[in-house]
Amino acid sequence: MINSSKSLKKEIRLRSLFTLSFGTIIGVGWITVLGTWVTQAGPAGAMLGFAGGGLVMLFIGLCYAEVATMYPVSGGEVAYVYEMYGTKLAFAAGWLLAFNYIAVTSFEAISVGWVLSALFPGFGGPVLYTVLGQDVQLWSLALGLAIMAVITLVNCLGSGLTAIFQDVMTFGLLLASTAFVIAGAFLGDAANLKPAFSEHSGAALFGVMAVFVPSPRGSRSM
Repeated sequence: MINSSKSLKKEIRLRSLFTLSFGTIIGVGWITVLGTWVTQAGPAGAMLGFAGGGLVMLFIGLCYAEVATMYPVSGGEVAYVYEMYGTKLAFAAGWLLAFNYIAVTSFEAISVGWVLSALFPGFGGPVLYTVLGQDVQLWSLALGLAIMAVITLVNCLGSGLTAIFQDVMTFGLLLASTAFVIAGAFLGDAANLKPAFSEHSGAALFGVMAVFVPSPRGSRSM
């Protein structure tokens, strides 16, 4: 049984609780995969699949809210698995989470390089080597490693600094997203939303499901 008699140090305020939650659910992964989603499902199909994924995440979030109030301890999923299933499965859950976070951090680093290369052609620099047919460029690799180092350092320095870092990143995301939404509303063309669904024979439902399945991960990495 987890000893919950000791209270946790209160380093995360209400503002940071919002930004941590928002940043975890609504990330930037959709920026890098949106083109693929629209190609697979069409604009309306992509929105439908993404909305379905968000609905599933809503129920998962409610489950987390319940267990977090039941076990107000640090450790997250590891603590919850330990309470319900014991040490062995909690150990396995901890390693799976570690691998997951490493993969997410790597994705974030690669995504930043991809976005900058799209905004500034030629940013990547000389090709160092090729993996699975994809060129790995010097400056993209250096930027990715630097971002991974910063994210790792911030998390190692404690939840207080992590919360501040998340505040800055999340409010920056909100401001940038608001600017793009306003620009799209006034300068965009509704004709770009046609066709609403994929026109390939029998591909509409498949396209929606293709967006639905990865949308929770796409939004978080998001």
